[in-house]
Parts: sequence; C-alpha cells; structure tokens
Amino acid sequence: MASTGRARDLNGRGADLKLFVRDVRDRQGRKRPITLKSWSTIQDIKNLLQQSLHVPSSAQLLYFGPLMTSGVELPNHWTVQDAGIHRSGETILLDIKGAGDRSASITSLQSSAVSDVCVSSSMIDSTEKP
Repeated sequence: MASTGRARDLNGRGADLKLFVRDVRDRQGRKRPITLKSWSTIQDIKNLLQQSLHVPSSAQLLYFGPLMTSGVELPNHWTVQDAGIHRSGETILLDIKGAGDRSASITSLQSSAVSDVCVSSSMIDSTEKP
C-alpha cells in the first residue's frame, strides 16, 4: 500500500496531535495546548492562534527543532510532519513580528488591565484608548 506521507487512522482521518505553543516573551514560560491533525499546516496553527490570541497570523513567527536554533521560522505551507513534529507533547515557539524589548508579550497583554489592545502585523500597541 502506498504511503501518502500523512499519518492516518483506520477510519481515514488524520491522527490528532496535542502540541503546546509557548510565547518566547512570556517570562513564566507558560504553554498553551492546541490539538490538530497530523496533516495540519503551519498556517493552520497560526489560524488557531489568531482565533484564540487575536494576533494576526501574518504577525506570528513559529519555530521548532533545528530551525529554532538557526532562527529560521517554519514556512506556512509545511505540515507539522514536514517540520519534524511526529508525536504529541512537542512545543512550538511563538514570537510576534515587531514585538521588540519595549513591547509586552501576548500573555501580559491579555492579563493586564488594558481597556483596549490594538494588534497589527508591525507592532503591538498596549496603550489605553479613550
């Protein structure tokens, strides 16, 4: 039987993977669990994060494995298997474009008492709006 390169269970559906995403700017190192199919793409992960974190996928940089140490982000068209993620429990690192040392992490933005948070692909603005 020919292999499609994608893990499938007996019913033909992709196997579920439970991964964790850690914001590199979160000083407490908290990880957010996500569940996806083994054939999901990096863009699929970014779309999930956009829904839950309200950060545009275009502003998200995701890293894993050897690419993490080389500073090269995971390409959007890669599947999680292309990235070398073959089992549950792995952690993907998240960074936000334009979020320099002066900017807050996603976690601190969500937990702060800021009345309005504006997020764009070029910067994070956590100033209160009138």
